[in-house]
Amino acid sequence: SSWPPLAAFLHVFSADPRLGARRQQSSVEAQRSHLEPCASMPPFRPVPSLAEGNDRIPYAVSWLTGYLDSAHASADTLLAGEDADPRDVQDVLDALEYGGDDPRARATPEVAAAALHAYVRGLPESLVDASRYRRYLCAAGAQVPDKRVRALMEVVDDLPSRHRETLYAVCTCLARAAARSGGGDALADVAMAWGDAVVPARTPGPISREFGERQRERLRFQGLASMCQHLEPVFEGAGLRAAEPELRMPLP
Repeated sequence: SSWPPLAAFLHVFSADPRLGARRQQSSVEAQRSHLEPCASMPPFRPVPSLAEGNDRIPYAVSWLTGYLDSAHASADTLLAGEDADPRDVQDVLDALEYGGDDPRARATPEVAAAALHAYVRGLPESLVDASRYRRYLCAAGAQVPDKRVRALMEVVDDLPSRHRETLYAVCTCLARAAARSGGGDALADVAMAWGDAVVPARTPGPISREFGERQRERLRFQGLASMCQHLEPVFEGAGLRAAEPELRMPLP
């Protein structure tokens, strides 16, 4: 069967009034109104399962996060995909996964951001795998920030090693990019846009019945935002310092 078109993985870059709705003067908000995915797209080849590799994280994730870090990518970069031609994204991913052309020939920070998002959303099993969806959503829903971080620590610690390390690399990349844009509101926008890269928007029937669509959206946001704010406690077991200010989910 044919794989879904890459454009389906790039919907985050289409105009979405939820991101930065309260910050209409920001460059992210100004850019987003122009973002439209390419209508026609060749089929995107399947991404290998995380269970198939022997390295700590997939080479594609390592290369893309490293590229974004070296390019000093900001939150604007992660959200501004109007300059990322989906065909260039396809070419970069193919070069990383299957060899051949140098990925730097087509890569720009915007293309790399789009490629990273497409890659993790295209994994056969999401970074937080299906058997842990419910635990993750419940942990993200803890009302007290300290308890939420500790609950997320337990879920992350229970993930398969390659899922955990890949999630750590992605969260580190997102947190650094948001920090370059001042953190806070920038991280909120990033967490809103990238939440479905951790747990898919469509979840198994029982979970969909237990958690409504809007609730799942909020929990995806809270989970990713908390992990990005507390990288060392969540992923390295470091002691939890003073809680970071609670991030507000961007309003619709």
